[in-house]
Amino acid sequence: KSRGRRVSVMEVLCPSPNAEFLVSHVFEKAGHEKAPLFVPVLRRWAKEGKEVHGKRFSLHEVEEAITLAGAARGSDAAKEGRLLQSPAAGARGIRRLDSLPTPVRSAAQPASAPGSDSFLLTGSGATRPPDALQRPASVGEQLQHAPSSGSLGQEPQPAGAAPAPASEEKVSLSLRGARIDVRANPPRLGAGAKRAAPADVVDVPSEAGGAAASGEPAAKRRKQQEEASALQAHSADDDEPEIISVHFGTFSVPRLPVTASVPRQTLRISAGRAAAAAGIHPYTDIGDLFLEFVYQDLPDLLLRDAALVGVEIVSPAAERAKLMDKSGEMAALEASLQSAAAAQWVQGARDAQRAVGQTTAAAQQAGRLTAEEADELRRQLELEINLEFGARHEDAAIEAYSQQLGQPVYGQQRRVSLAMPEAGPAQALAEALPPPRAEPMSVEKEHPTTRGSESGDAYFRLTGFVDGLVDLPRLGPAAGRQALETLVVEVKHRIASIKSPPNLYDVVQLCCYCRVYGLQRGQLVQCLREETPGVPGGRTVGKLHVTTLDFSEGSSDRKGWDQHVLPSLYRVAEAVYATRADDGARLRLLAATTPEERRAVVGSLCPHLDK
Repeated sequence: KSRGRRVSVMEVLCPSPNAEFLVSHVFEKAGHEKAPLFVPVLRRWAKEGKEVHGKRFSLHEVEEAITLAGAARGSDAAKEGRLLQSPAAGARGIRRLDSLPTPVRSAAQPASAPGSDSFLLTGSGATRPPDALQRPASVGEQLQHAPSSGSLGQEPQPAGAAPAPASEEKVSLSLRGARIDVRANPPRLGAGAKRAAPADVVDVPSEAGGAAASGEPAAKRRKQQEEASALQAHSADDDEPEIISVHFGTFSVPRLPVTASVPRQTLRISAGRAAAAAGIHPYTDIGDLFLEFVYQDLPDLLLRDAALVGVEIVSPAAERAKLMDKSGEMAALEASLQSAAAAQWVQGARDAQRAVGQTTAAAQQAGRLTAEEADELRRQLELEINLEFGARHEDAAIEAYSQQLGQPVYGQQRRVSLAMPEAGPAQALAEALPPPRAEPMSVEKEHPTTRGSESGDAYFRLTGFVDGLVDLPRLGPAAGRQALETLVVEVKHRIASIKSPPNLYDVVQLCCYCRVYGLQRGQLVQCLREETPGVPGGRTVGKLHVTTLDFSEGSSDRKGWDQHVLPSLYRVAEAVYATRADDGARLRLLAATTPEERRAVVGSLCPHLDK
């Protein structure tokens, strides 16, 4: 029974032209998986007299099309749980996850999908942040039905409006409450944006700017926007493709059509994440790690999958600002960050971190932040202080280290990008990784490992930037007096204390760089910038602790890297590609609501991470 009127069997057998139009232009294009998303928005637009493809439809015609589309699928669709849903179906407004198909595909094949550390994923009932998911009306839609283009509570710009200026800074996306970072403007999307006409994307004001309809609950507005976005994104004529973007404040991400295959994107594993990918980093949230790898440089796929599951994608910068504002302690938190940014000694950074902890705890006790929000904000700001302090004082530490050795340090921030072959670890050891170098590295010439770093012939890439290189006398009985060898220098600023022996994950990172360059030794430089007043001629950087690590053939660290770390990187890459190709696996990852639940999913996809 439809709303307000029963649709007879005869009407289904002899449908009206408008009902057939909706079936062919909306439901059939959407397919079985997406069709339920269009039901509530079609009903609402019919009541409001809004247009679809320049045509208005009565509520009776919409109900007729819904019934017809359901009858056309027959009993097989019903058995699969794919019948059209009413607006009340599902707590999150989506179909059951266990009804999702999980197609079997090769990891090397692109898939046809349906549709940037704890997790606090939110569904359709969560409060909408200022920079949350929005979808502006396209130019074609404005030309077709300009009077109704404000249906999402947005004021349209003229059809010839220029696109939002591309941000020169790094922009990224994340799941709400998650500490993952997915680059929102990778080269793949940047190249596509350059080919797009200026009028293809129309910017719209954000909800924070007052464009949203007043008095309407934020959750309801978001639900309507997501439903309308799904309908509009897939109702365009095949011969008139439109560039549709999702806007996050000052930047936007092109929407990936529901019928598009998963884009091919070579996985990059940085040297700093190698220990985590090998399952030997004790502080890694494997759910965050694996999720970030799956959606690395695929923000459009992340948005499409998130819309299906009902989780919210945010700009991390906007989410941080929102939590700081919600705490009611914006001024105090900003003061702590400014104090840390001016700190010359580690005690200043410690004091700033302590102040952040006290401030967020006070906001939680006052009821302005939940326990999860307070913990998330505290950890994020403490990490910012830690990273900023180390980055700001890295050059001074390298200079002091160079003076202590009496040798110049060169090659600061030299890029590492080594293509790993698809055949596996054995071929990588035999062909990709260079043999031990007999001569020091060139001071100015770029190393060959960076050649072809943007090509698509790699199975995955081992990447990073070295802090520096230094030439020291070669060790060993066969070394001549004048013989020099190059060592990789890795600098770590410590907030608490010097680590002796060094952290295993720091050793793995340094070994990655040495193996890529064919170098047999590296030096890990730990800096603790504690002020030592009254010490004549004392160092201006505090305490330097230098550990020389041996990665020559036969050494225990090299054996561990070759026999454990490298094979684990291959297993991670294989699991990531398989997950990208498996629609159900990706959606299960996103739908997990706790770290434990997501860890269990990751453990089933990549077992060595869950040991």
